[in-house]
Amino acid sequence: MQVPAKRWSTRVDIYVCLAQAREYFAKHGTEAAAVQKAARFVGVSRTHFIKLFTETFHETPSSFITRSRFERVASALLAGQTISDAADAAGYSDSGTFCRAFKRRFGMTPSQYVVANSDKRLTGS
Repeated sequence: MQVPAKRWSTRVDIYVCLAQAREYFAKHGTEAAAVQKAARFVGVSRTHFIKLFTETFHETPSSFITRSRFERVASALLAGQTISDAADAAGYSDSGTFCRAFKRRFGMTPSQYVVANSDKRLTGS
């Protein structure tokens, strides 16, 4: 991963902060102000943070948050969580909206996903 900075120590410092921000997103990605809080933590503007994050990880913070949310949801569904509980945990107040977003992401509804991946559900892989 290429961090945009000339000095090695600056690149390391920026990367550490961005990696911590990415961990924060993985845990608190449903919060509306997650990107702003992460930018404040790194000590740069929101716009500059988005640029640094994207250049470093080749993915916008928003894309990372969305992908992380759906990875957690998919795992929760395979672990036996109900669709409405998974939707709520992902930050969706309406399961219909959640199901449409899930289908856009995975190409199938949450129920179809569970059935299609039932072998993973039974083996825990």
